[in-house]
Amino acid sequence: MDGQALHLAINHFPIILAVVGTAAALMAFLMRKRGVLLYALATLTLAGLASYPAVLTGDEAEEVLEKRWFIDEKQIKAHEESADVSNILLIITGVVSAASWYRVLRSPREAAPATWMLALVLVLGLSSSISVAYTSWEGGFIVSKNEKLKRPPIPTSGAGIPALSVHADKFAVLGEGHFLQTDWLVDAVSQSGVDT
Repeated sequence: MDGQALHLAINHFPIILAVVGTAAALMAFLMRKRGVLLYALATLTLAGLASYPAVLTGDEAEEVLEKRWFIDEKQIKAHEESADVSNILLIITGVVSAASWYRVLRSPREAAPATWMLALVLVLGLSSSISVAYTSWEGGFIVSKNEKLKRPPIPTSGAGIPALSVHADKFAVLGEGHFLQTDWLVDAVSQSGVDT
């Protein structure tokens, strides 16, 4: 499994865990239920733990993808920069959630969780969720929404020289998106021996 496939397999865990954990933290804040709070804290702790492997495999995916003709280096950099911010936020959220989880487990069952703790976990969870959502949106532009895939690369004639390809409507493609409409070019290309 190459770096790209591994990243695609792993990167969804911190996203889903952050969003679900934040939703549970919101429910815990509103309902003040110990079980819901424990679930939220455990889920956000796992989101923090899953964050760094996603970033690590992202670096490996970058090495694989930057060799492909349709990859725009600017898109990879934008995704990488937002991933770094998300990673920091998720790790902070995970550490705070783990400490809060420990605190709740050590407190008596009937004791209400501290409002400041619930509010802090909720704010960090919301920040992390928004950040990972933006990071995943940025990642979608690397391949799925890539503008370069809307126009395929210009075929070459073997020596690295762009080949002319003649279409039924008498248009010839000359390099990067340049078109030349001529009827006489059809005969010239067929006589030149260039592959069309």
